[in-house]
Amino acid sequence: MLAIFSRLFGPARAVSLYLFIRQWWLGFVFVGLMGLILTLLFAGSAGEPHHVAYFKTEVVSVEPLNVDVKNGVFVNLRLPDGTELQLTETEGLIAGSITDSACLEQLKSPDTGAVSYRLRRPERCEN
Repeated sequence: MLAIFSRLFGPARAVSLYLFIRQWWLGFVFVGLMGLILTLLFAGSAGEPHHVAYFKTEVVSVEPLNVDVKNGVFVNLRLPDGTELQLTETEGLIAGSITDSACLEQLKSPDTGAVSYRLRRPERCEN
């Protein structure tokens, strides 16, 4: 490697460059791997569902998963178009805030166009 650097940059600069690379090679590898990981994360997130809307919906029934509502609930909902939907929620703050109405987030898949829903905190629907 030193011979190649010597031909390209001259003998004095070749030694300096060789020592710099030899001292910092681990940092270069780390930065390269982090760049690769970030690229793969952003490329892989292209199929994530996109937010469409927040809206309030009527709660038909709430059943706890275990004994306590804080552990999670099964929620039967009636959407504004009249269809019924059953969701499971395990986040205690959301499960504890469900009364006669619940806040839903509507999501749409960019790949298939499929619509999905998830329960959200009531503050999201107030705006």
